[in-house]
Amino acid sequence: MRCMLNALISTRRIGNMMADTTYIAKAEPITPADIMAIRNAKNWKRSNLAAYLGCNYTTVWRMENGRIGIDGAHQRLLQQLKSAA
Repeated sequence: MRCMLNALISTRRIGNMMADTTYIAKAEPITPADIMAIRNAKNWKRSNLAAYLGCNYTTVWRMENGRIGIDGAHQRLLQQLKSAA
C-alpha cells in the first residue's frame, strides 16, 4: 500500500514538472550541405569537426556525403554550431 502511495505521489510530481516546462520548438534537420557550410564557416577541417562531435574523420565524411544519417547527439551539436555561425 505504501509503495502504491509513493508511486502515485511521484507520478503527480512528474506530471506537475512536465506541465511547468516550456515548449521547445523542433529544429530543422541538418543536411549534408549544412555540415559543409558549418565546417567552412568555422574554417575547420573534417578532423576538427570530428573532434568536436566526438566521432572520427570518416564519420564526418560519410555524413557530409549522405552515406550515413545524422544521429540525435550529432544533430543537436550541429544545430548549436549552425545557430552560432
